[in-house]
Amino acid sequence: MRILSAMLVISALAGAATACGPSRPSANASVASLPPYEGRATELFNDGLDPAVVGLTMEKPIYRGDLLFRERCQAAEHVARMKITTVTEGTNDGKKTITLGFATVERLAGATPPSTIEGAFGAASPSFGLIDRMQGKLQGKLVVVTWRTFRQDEQAVTHVFVAPDDPEVVGAVHENVALVELSK
Repeated sequence: MRILSAMLVISALAGAATACGPSRPSANASVASLPPYEGRATELFNDGLDPAVVGLTMEKPIYRGDLLFRERCQAAEHVARMKITTVTEGTNDGKKTITLGFATVERLAGATPPSTIEGAFGAASPSFGLIDRMQGKLQGKLVVVTWRTFRQDEQAVTHVFVAPDDPEVVGAVHENVALVELSK
């Protein structure tokens, strides 16, 4: 809950909007078989970035026991420690976007992740203002990324959530995935 509150405060201060922006399509996904990007999926994989990634927190993030993060980990196709390798500005329909390139460092949960992915953060992303203002501090950061590919506008689109690379976060991922295994 503290993480969500911090994200809302930072987003409001940065002037970020509250909807989400899509990432680049996955090359191998069969679009028709993908789940639609709607309902709860838009909350879990909202193209958000925890302000703790760039050191903007009043207190240490607590991911263990965070029910939203638990659900993200359990619903994700992939959860991995990744390094932000590129930060690129562009436009989509005349609106500014920022694309973060991620390189896989370590698989934490889900299927074996690809070696690289990209996450596009448009003006409608809850973290766009933060990412836009902190671009210079993002490249080279180690982070934990949860992501899933959805059907959106008849295309395969990958949506992400980016958390700090912290023992608390990594431990929470392992615990959340173990809960699924125990329930089988």
